[in-house]
Amino acid sequence: MPTLTEIRKAIDNTVQRKIPGLRGFNDVPSVAQVPAMVVMPARDTADFNRSMGRGLDTWRFDLYILVPATESSVAQGALDQYVSGYGERSIRQVFWDDPTMGLGDDTDAHVEGIREYGGKFQTARVDHVGAIVRLIVRTPGK
Repeated sequence: MPTLTEIRKAIDNTVQRKIPGLRGFNDVPSVAQVPAMVVMPARDTADFNRSMGRGLDTWRFDLYILVPATESSVAQGALDQYVSGYGERSIRQVFWDDPTMGLGDDTDAHVEGIREYGGKFQTARVDHVGAIVRLIVRTPGK
């Protein structure tokens, strides 16, 4: 059973391996360069009651995808590549192609949806445009 730390690292490593140039961070304020992905456990982080006998754990993550807030059409075009359902820079495609993230065949990760598309984020007084991708990871409970 992978720990929360191991799952967060696997998410980051899987995306960076498949989408070169998309930098991974652990929190929004530490973002130094964009495009970036920030891996954050969601508010409703974990559900340990999915199966009897500790059989299944369900983890929820919010992946903050940030691009430079340059000309709006340029920023939107860059963001669209990451949040589209398919394509070489699609976050959803990454987990479709590699749902185990190297954590074993009993781990399954999939993108559930996207929210706050076009949201405004700021780090070091630099504006970014982004969206939040919800990722669900299911792992064995023991």
